[in-house]
Amino acid sequence: MRVSVFTSLCLLACFVNVHARFVVESGSLKITNPSSIRGDYTIALANFGVPMYGADLRGTIVYPVDTGNILGCSTSEHPSGFQEGYHFDSLPGYATIVLLKRGGCMFTEKVINAQLHGADAVIIADNTEEALITMDSADDIETLSYLKNITVPAALVRKSDADAIVRQIQAGNAVLCVLDWSEALPHPDDKVEWELWTNMNNGCGPKCTQTTQFVKAFAPIAKQLEQGGYTTFIPHFLTWHCMEQYKGSIECQKQCLSNGSYCAPDPDEDFEHGYDGRDVVVQNLLSLCVYQNANSTQSPWLWWEYMSQFDTRCTMDANRFNTECANTIITGIGLDLDVITRCAGSPDDIHPILDAEQKAQLGEGGRGDVTINPTLIVNDRHYRGKFEESAVLKAICSGFDPSTEPDICLNPGVSDDECALGKAGYDQCNRNTDGRTRCVDTFRGFECECPVGFMSYSDAEGNRHCEDENECKGTAMELDACNCDRCVCQNLEPSFKCETIPNSCQANTPCWSSGEASACYDRISELKVEGVAGMDPLSREAYVCQCPEGYSGDGLREGSGCEDIDECETFCKEGKCTNTEGGYKCECPHGAEYDPDTDTCGVGTSGSESNGLAAGWVILIVLAIITVCAVTGYGLYKYRLKSYMDAEIRSIMAQYMPLDKDTMDQEDGQSPAENAL
Repeated sequence: MRVSVFTSLCLLACFVNVHARFVVESGSLKITNPSSIRGDYTIALANFGVPMYGADLRGTIVYPVDTGNILGCSTSEHPSGFQEGYHFDSLPGYATIVLLKRGGCMFTEKVINAQLHGADAVIIADNTEEALITMDSADDIETLSYLKNITVPAALVRKSDADAIVRQIQAGNAVLCVLDWSEALPHPDDKVEWELWTNMNNGCGPKCTQTTQFVKAFAPIAKQLEQGGYTTFIPHFLTWHCMEQYKGSIECQKQCLSNGSYCAPDPDEDFEHGYDGRDVVVQNLLSLCVYQNANSTQSPWLWWEYMSQFDTRCTMDANRFNTECANTIITGIGLDLDVITRCAGSPDDIHPILDAEQKAQLGEGGRGDVTINPTLIVNDRHYRGKFEESAVLKAICSGFDPSTEPDICLNPGVSDDECALGKAGYDQCNRNTDGRTRCVDTFRGFECECPVGFMSYSDAEGNRHCEDENECKGTAMELDACNCDRCVCQNLEPSFKCETIPNSCQANTPCWSSGEASACYDRISELKVEGVAGMDPLSREAYVCQCPEGYSGDGLREGSGCEDIDECETFCKEGKCTNTEGGYKCECPHGAEYDPDTDTCGVGTSGSESNGLAAGWVILIVLAIITVCAVTGYGLYKYRLKSYMDAEIRSIMAQYMPLDKDTMDQEDGQSPAENAL
């Protein structure tokens, strides 16, 4: 029993009580020449090809009227639409954007034919004045066979806008334009939220095969993005509900769970053989529970591992599209099977998780309803283009705030290297006269920066320039480089170098020397400071000839040399001064200490005897007084302790033996005669 008609009815029933709202995702076509049609035109992005999300394309619009094939369709004479060897011409330095009329064949056929003959992008002109629509691809095997080979972006333009362009081209005017996808997807911050809407059906033919292949190929990319904290991903599954009048039918029972509440199309559109739509819904539900459990353990990327294994091991062709096979994978990747089983419940239960899915299918705000399987949503906006890993990654990368994209967004196939030889970035940066000649490739284009080792600054007039960065003050210190005893840092353009400076004072120098005294002064400390300051330490003398302290002269062996200074002529006026080699000795009277800073004997004195005693004798007297007080105090303490102990002993003895008064008196140190008086 074939069920294509019933499937269509069920699809319609999904939105029976709501107004289905399909939002056409758009880009911008900016005409820059000629001036008569200059302006911005809206284009509808096709749901195939590779839109240049986050970028733009500057080109010349080419209309192939000279070929006699303005539709671009294949013919028996020309299977690729145009004569073999024909190539679209464009102005030098501009991309080729081919404009074709709608009609005669599939959109995808027009685009692949134009691509084969040199088109960098294709614009289809609508043949009716109407609201823009989204061009999609057919599901037949022939279309899908070449759909994967379409690598250029495609879009639809209104009939009236296309007619204006064609008139200018036929008048001999070059139509220059910019196809702009930079704002096609929102990019509010440094994290991208994205969703994938699909179903678990892996037996519905080429379209399902394309989706499962994408999931397998994109799994490692999604894992890297999730583990790096760059994205938040949520999987969703398309279902619908049966209309009330069909709920008792065999068709509804075969395709739905819970009395028609959650339905999916029969994989082979045959109710009598193979798997049914309800089998697909059961696996949709189980996959959602897998994601919930993985996400609760902070490992949402395990969902991708589960899906990759399921599409390989649990296929309909192998007759293993069932929960038993799924449970084996769940256990193998380390998720909690009991929690997931409870989440999935019984097939005929009411499932809040599936109710939430059906509600989420309805678009809110600027987002349209989800009606296409598969559908990708990035930052709450529908993705348009083919499901291929580099194309999808390009769209996700365009959802980051500029300059916050992860490094994976610069991978080949995702971002064109604008700094490569002959590219726009290379040419423009090399033409700069302000020093910013280094081209830095970014996801959205390129930036011209100062070369490595140079930093940018603005002069008083606001003009930007590049100047050498002093790495000896920055990088070298951060790396703790040049830190040996005789190492100095030499700043270079655009780096630095550590040099070892020998001690020249240990060699034969022209400096004066006598015994241990030498006029050679090693400047290693100064050279270190000069290097950090950005000066070249190698261009400066490593030593100087200067007389050491206590000597005077030019410090040169062949000159006046160095003579000892008699410090006694100037210092030690309060004491006895003895001049020494390179210094002097001052002896203060009465043992007072000499202070060379104030050139005085004793603190604030003139070296007199009385004042000389002030510091030493006062201390000795204080110590003596403290000693006497301590000895006296200890004696009094011992006397009082002995008296107290004697009294206690007598009191105890009196309890055991009588003591006569004389004895007690004697114990008190008094004689009987003295008591009698």
